[in-house]
Amino acid sequence: MVVPISALINVIFILDRAYCSYKFINFCKSELKINVIGLMCLPPMAEDPKKYFSNLKKIANNNQLFNLSMGMSNDYLEALKCGSNYLRIGSAILGDRKNY
Repeated sequence: MVVPISALINVIFILDRAYCSYKFINFCKSELKINVIGLMCLPPMAEDPKKYFSNLKKIANNNQLFNLSMGMSNDYLEALKCGSNYLRIGSAILGDRKNY
């Protein structure tokens, strides 16, 4: 059974190094036989996420990947503008996590 995955890309580290992620994605597909169908990222909380979302969209386009998981409860609108088709908005729906 082949399980499709979305690879989490460290957009902070590779903001200007899209080739690194291209090599990683191809390695996963060809050598590890992983069915990479999309990318996801978590930009820094204290920065404008647009440059990170835009960079991930560019990496996805360059690798013919069409699933993008970008954006959480605090930045999902910007993520949608940048092409996200998966959002992580749990705290917007369920409220903040409680520390027990």
